[in-house]
Amino acid sequence: MNRTLPIIYPINRFKLVLYLLGALLLVAAGILVFYNCLNHQGRYFMGSIELTYILAVLCIVFFGYASILFCSKLFSNKPGIVIDEKGIVENATSVVNGIIPWKDITSVALYKMQSNKFVLIYVHNPEEYIERQKNIIKKKSMQANLKTHGTSIFINTNMLKITDVELALVIKEQLAIRQN
Repeated sequence: MNRTLPIIYPINRFKLVLYLLGALLLVAAGILVFYNCLNHQGRYFMGSIELTYILAVLCIVFFGYASILFCSKLFSNKPGIVIDEKGIVENATSVVNGIIPWKDITSVALYKMQSNKFVLIYVHNPEEYIERQKNIIKKKSMQANLKTHGTSIFINTNMLKITDVELALVIKEQLAIRQN
């Protein structure tokens, strides 16, 4: 099927709002647990006030960071995925910095981990994509993905207005056009 380029898939803002609300609720829960520890109220995790403090702080930091990321995506005008004649630009998770040119892509696959659905993009030079990533957490995630799955590029479709199967088909279709 010949599609008009660019092909743009927006971020699913409804799901993004749900993720944001969930993250904010978990931040609030962390604050509540921390406050209860300060006042020596309630039960402690595994009977340890120190462990409960640590878990509360980790909850606040992790889900606070997630809330910031979700807010930035919510107020961004960038589409989730752009597929054009140059390649693929993934903005849904911002793990991949910049464009993935067609000449780099070797194949596409689907992967599911619990309720998360991913489109895996296999490239000739996965280490270059890891080096482009400045965020240490995202870089470590990409390195782990490369080690376990043979690619550093995972596109999470949970926040997109397209299914993993549909996105993989479109990418494979466009890749086939460029390889012929």
